[in-house]
Amino acid sequence: MNKALAVQADDKIKEIIDIKVQVQGLYFKTAALMFEAKQLLVDNGSKAAAADQYIMERTGYGKSAVGRFLRARVAVLNLEGQGIKLLPASEGMLRELACKALNADAQTQADIWNRVLAKADGAEVTSKMVDDEVYFWKNGVYPLTAEEELELKRQELELKEAELEERAEEIEAEREAAEDEKIEAEMALDDLESERESMREQMKEDMAAEMHVHLAQMEGLRKIKGVTEMVLGLGFNQIEASGSEVFNEENQALINNVKKMLEQQGFEMESTAE
Repeated sequence: MNKALAVQADDKIKEIIDIKVQVQGLYFKTAALMFEAKQLLVDNGSKAAAADQYIMERTGYGKSAVGRFLRARVAVLNLEGQGIKLLPASEGMLRELACKALNADAQTQADIWNRVLAKADGAEVTSKMVDDEVYFWKNGVYPLTAEEELELKRQELELKEAELEERAEEIEAEREAAEDEKIEAEMALDDLESERESMREQMKEDMAAEMHVHLAQMEGLRKIKGVTEMVLGLGFNQIEASGSEVFNEENQALINNVKKMLEQQGFEMESTAE
């Protein structure tokens, strides 16, 4: 790359920048002169529309251009009237800021411009930054500053923490309820097991008692059978004469019952000795 040519190109760019600054300065100077000329014409008895028409005819500017010059001058005067030192540096920065609604409300106009300066934070202000702020104002929505965004995030975090804490409390309550239900279930199982064990023991006792009765009945039947067979084989008289152990005190009642039963069945209980 030829350094000499690069230097010459850079010099040309610097001249363009200087002209741009001069043009911007001339823009604001033109706006001021045009505003003063209109005031003089109005003071001299002309209508505002007639004064605008006269300026258009004399300067060659169209209606929209004259309107932008005049509105830009009103906006600058408003900002200066609000004590603002750092003013818009180009026509582009004033195009949206100098609308009729804001020119009629110097305080709001100054607030918007101050928001632009705060957003730039020492950096170069662009026309887009101004246009965005005016758009937010027109639509009733303003972007948050860095501090406002941090505060909003902090509030959202606190809300989230509160929700998590509330959910944690709900979970703990559910856990405690589940634990209580578990304890109640275990107690119910213990009661059921105790009841079942009690039933087992009762059944064992009932079965043992029933078995005891059954065995006693079997033993009684066995004795009845033995006595019956003896009585049928020997006869009561021979049994009595022999002094058999059958006639002991324990079995006397049994023998009498057997004798009575046999007599009812038609057996003759006579002594075989005769």
